[in-house]
Amino acid sequence: MIFKNSPYRTRIIRRKRCRTLVADLMKEVRLTTVSECNICGSKSKTILSNEDRYGIPVRTAMCDQCGLVYLLDRPGRDGYETIYAKYYRPLVSAYWGRKVDNKHLVQHQAGFTDKLLRMFDGILDLQNAGTLLDIGGSTGMIAHKLASTYGLEATVLDPSDEELAVARQKGLKTVCGFIEDYQTSDTFDLILFLQTIDHVYDLKATLGHISQLLKEDGYFVIDTVNLPSVIADNTGVDQFFKIDHCYYFTPQFARAVLEASGFEIVSSDIASWPGHEMFICRKKGPFQAEKTHVDTDMARFRFIEMVEHQFYLETTAKDKIIGMLARLKRKLLR
Repeated sequence: MIFKNSPYRTRIIRRKRCRTLVADLMKEVRLTTVSECNICGSKSKTILSNEDRYGIPVRTAMCDQCGLVYLLDRPGRDGYETIYAKYYRPLVSAYWGRKVDNKHLVQHQAGFTDKLLRMFDGILDLQNAGTLLDIGGSTGMIAHKLASTYGLEATVLDPSDEELAVARQKGLKTVCGFIEDYQTSDTFDLILFLQTIDHVYDLKATLGHISQLLKEDGYFVIDTVNLPSVIADNTGVDQFFKIDHCYYFTPQFARAVLEASGFEIVSSDIASWPGHEMFICRKKGPFQAEKTHVDTDMARFRFIEMVEHQFYLETTAKDKIIGMLARLKRKLLR
């Protein structure tokens, strides 16, 4: 029973399904090591994991200075283009043991959109708004619903042209590419950055770029994975670190980096999507790097302590499995 229900066994099975894809990816994509924190520039770090959930040998670290959790070993920009073009959806599908395609994405995003509209009710004033930019908008399900609800002209930006084809069928304007490369003279009344900030290559530059794209009285809506909450509910920290996520956030750091990037948080929501925290922001001022430090070392200490506890739980589960198999082997040899 221990072996059947063990998270350790589940991880082995998932990684076995991903093994061929991982081998092909490692042959094609070259990894480099990040020398310093993207936000504060510190070189001091604490290693949290030595591989990602697929079994790819990439380390994840936490900055000792400001608290940013980031992928220490990662591909270059061209490497990520290759991953999103050839490996991203196949890896996700292999990991979960089911096909994750456009049909699945549309269904997933439809449920998320209903929760988003409920969250916006009474908080966002979009009566006079005209334009929407959905960064990482995928099939355009969310942008289409918001555009029709509030009468907005929507643009969907995403690196997957296959997913954008679904958005174009809905009559939405699409741009294939990454937010770091997106150049336009337009500014927007509403910018969505949902389930996407983890994927950006340069966090500081991206948030600064979004601030320039947002109108002075516009709204910026962003969600982050609440990393301590997700880790606390599961065993094995490397189940959540993955090669396509360059950054992860504790709640304290998410607030600090948004405020330092010139945004004022007017509302947050931890109820709409389990394991996520969503922020509704307004434009406030320019980037201020000195404000990105988490105010107390206790928040960082408690997070590191949580990670260590999960390693203990994972090791304990593994030892139980090995012990059970050894006892079974001795029994069979009698």
